Amino acid sequence: MNHRAQKHRTQQLKISTFDQMRNLLIIIIFSFASTVNAQQSFILKGHVKDKETSEPLSKVNIYLNETMRGSTSNDDGYFEITIDKLPALIVFSRVGHTRRFFNLTKRPGADFNVPLQKSIHEIPEVEITAKRRAVNISSQHDMYVVDYDFYDDHVLLLGHPGKRSRDVHLMLMDRMGKLLIRKEIRAGVNIYRDPFNNLHILAPDSAYQLYFDENDIQLLYPTDRASFIKAFPEFLKVYNDKIILRQFAFEDQALMYYFYQPSDSTVNRIWAQATAEIYRKVEGWMSRIRISSTGKSTTNFDLFNADERFIKMAFYAPIFCPLEIIKDTLYVFNFNNGLIETIGPEGYPVKTPTLMNFYTDPGWQKKLYNDVVTDKVYTQYLDKGITILREVNVNTGLLENEEIRIPDFPYINKILIHGGNLYFLYQEKQYPRFQRLYRMQL
Repeated sequence: MNHRAQKHRTQQLKISTFDQMRNLLIIIIFSFASTVNAQQSFILKGHVKDKETSEPLSKVNIYLNETMRGSTSNDDGYFEITIDKLPALIVFSRVGHTRRFFNLTKRPGADFNVPLQKSIHEIPEVEITAKRRAVNISSQHDMYVVDYDFYDDHVLLLGHPGKRSRDVHLMLMDRMGKLLIRKEIRAGVNIYRDPFNNLHILAPDSAYQLYFDENDIQLLYPTDRASFIKAFPEFLKVYNDKIILRQFAFEDQALMYYFYQPSDSTVNRIWAQATAEIYRKVEGWMSRIRISSTGKSTTNFDLFNADERFIKMAFYAPIFCPLEIIKDTLYVFNFNNGLIETIGPEGYPVKTPTLMNFYTDPGWQKKLYNDVVTDKVYTQYLDKGITILREVNVNTGLLENEEIRIPDFPYINKILIHGGNLYFLYQEKQYPRFQRLYRMQL
């Protein structure tokens, strides 16, 4: 090879090496840019519609898994939610529709449109009689029920197959008791519902987030149980784009509700009440309470001394003023003052408080049950162990005339009301700790 050819060959190698280095540098730059882009936050936006009719769906809860960030679709079905990093699990939930979740691994190039399927229920023909009858809906599946709750419009059961088995099963059925899916899991003690209406299975040492994808029940994101429980110490419910936060103080003799705004971590008090003991002993009790974004009170004030603490435990029950969401309005049942108070989206009263006095009746059990499907609220009485439910008229503060008695089942456990049906657990006498799930039409 002559000198000129040698020089030309050397130049080609240099050019080739330079091209390789340049291409490698381009790959590195683009990879770095992609990584930076994945780490940068962005706004996910789109519309939620009915899958069959294409009608926009309002009041759909949209939330980012494992965070306190959530949003709600407006009347046009439009939503926006900020995504801090990828991958991210986004959940869409609405009463009357089957929830959906999406695992985003990259930023969508256009609007993110989500169709939701209506929940379908096969309601068998029933005999209409004047007397209500509780129906056992778990015995046909041979299930010892430890706990249960509603997954959208389905019923989720946690328990053991048979009376002596230690195996743990999850079972999903429709509201009438028809089996949809059954799955064996490693462990489970109870079911927990977080503020975003999401269900979790709590085991002795761990917690799992639960999803049903129409084919299988999935247990995702295993976490330490103690750490998980601390994640939602005071958060109560999602309301539009805010989270309702509940805080007890002064040894449970004062109660406050707040709006927590996830976008900027601001906390605004919307309602407060305390017992007479607080007002007699403490001046400016509200100003003594400082609340953090996690809902933890920073007050260390001790209301009762050592001698009074025994009296407090014996005679002073925690203040009871539950909050329920009914048709986009917050209703606080202030049993301390005998009032039903309403709060709107801005955090201000929207109606004149309504008087109520049924809580002074004998046998009242300090319990309220809100049917999120029918927007009816019920309260509970106990008569020689037998449960009696009465519907509360939130506009008048009075009870409806009809008494809903659950005969033949003394001292029932865990009452839930959904879609005009009453559900409860009952422990069979001949098999200690063996519970069945019953349904009764209201």
